[in-house]
Amino acid sequence: MADDMGYGDVSALNPQSKIKTPVLDELIKEGRSFTEAHTSASLCTPARYAFLTGRYNFRTEATGVASGYSVPMIEYERETIASVLKKAGYQTAIIGKWHLGLEWQPKDPTKPVFTKDDFIPENLNVDYTKQVKGVNEIGFDYSFISPAGNNLSPFCFIQNGKVVEQPTGYIKPQVEGDYFNDYVNRRNGGVISPGYKLENTLETLTGEAVSYIRRASQNEQPFFLFFSMTAPHFPWVPRKQFVGTSEAGPYGDFVKEIDATVGNVMREIKKLKLDKNTLVIFTADNGGATPEGFFEKYNHQMNYGRRGQKGEIWEGGTRVPFIVRWKGSVKKNKVENTPFSFTDLLASFAAIAGSSVDERFAEDSYDMSAVLLGNKLEGGAVRGPIINQSGNVKGLSITENGWKLIPYGYGRHGLIAAKPGQPRGQLYNLNDDVMETNNLYDQYPEIVSRLSEVLEKYKNEGRSRP
Repeated sequence: MADDMGYGDVSALNPQSKIKTPVLDELIKEGRSFTEAHTSASLCTPARYAFLTGRYNFRTEATGVASGYSVPMIEYERETIASVLKKAGYQTAIIGKWHLGLEWQPKDPTKPVFTKDDFIPENLNVDYTKQVKGVNEIGFDYSFISPAGNNLSPFCFIQNGKVVEQPTGYIKPQVEGDYFNDYVNRRNGGVISPGYKLENTLETLTGEAVSYIRRASQNEQPFFLFFSMTAPHFPWVPRKQFVGTSEAGPYGDFVKEIDATVGNVMREIKKLKLDKNTLVIFTADNGGATPEGFFEKYNHQMNYGRRGQKGEIWEGGTRVPFIVRWKGSVKKNKVENTPFSFTDLLASFAAIAGSSVDERFAEDSYDMSAVLLGNKLEGGAVRGPIINQSGNVKGLSITENGWKLIPYGYGRHGLIAAKPGQPRGQLYNLNDDVMETNNLYDQYPEIVSRLSEVLEKYKNEGRSRP
């Protein structure tokens, strides 16, 4: 899973791309790509929550950007992809960006772990020598994580709940600009371990991922690895050998490093002769974040073919690259247009692995395994309407059979009230208008009414899967 990487960043998916991604292009040739994969939210934390739990993020507090010191957002008793696969006999691991909250221990138990000024080291009340909970407790046997990636402190690695190297240094904020809100601007600096280098993070994590695959393959048990990359999220810090290798500036160079990373992982899988019984999926947590002036400077569309970007309610924020490869089991070089949500991956993985899902959990997860593997004639998959969230928990949309309703208004979250004479909300027929330019809200009141009722039903009942 890449971090903030758009559909249009894969050259095979964007004929106008200024970034060449030969490894990902080859992955598509060896497997299948999906044109309508959606993450459930156009923001890191909520999308990852939905991916791991099979539950829409708006049902929980995991609705915005977590800090590196946020409390755990996934309850320990809740089933996750990791716990469901572990139940089926899998070794389970996560390596990379976490960003779903951790249970840090305070130095002084009478005071909170951090205050609103958590970016100032002297205001922190964290004992980095103590065990950190939140990851292994939800089904991962092995974890090697960065708490919140490369743009939020603390900048350190945590292995199975133990901080690898104490964060004794401090770095200033790395990201600035109007696109980012004040919270992110002030908190993307902070404490850092001496050996944690932003430009080497992806290299370190890749080495860990390759090593894990090598270790896990020695065991008779099957394994599941969630390799959660920190790139190409801001700050754009590609390693020296990738600088200047794209035509899209540092961002494009960072995507080139991602492509090489996937190549390293695939080489290890092939070297270990795991090709025929390893399902490999490449995707991203949300659409690309396009700073002002980026397209004008590089003529590259991160979210090619759709309107919007990270944090926005339009398709560009939630539609992501999604590539599935399984030698001998997934048909080569096929394109799949069936819509599905990140929430569906839990039930789908459970079906593929022969596991079961507790009916109390995975409330919004449909078994789409037949679609993922390309066996639609054998199983078929009926997916109900899909709900997506912008960067604001109140900014929701609902899509069914190509009709997309943004019920509340306008703006990047769909929450700005309509002006006099404007339709109250937005309705688009994505079958004819993928760029969401022709608002049909007033022309089809019956569709607006029906989708509005379904959205409220799903919200009120606490689940969408029958």
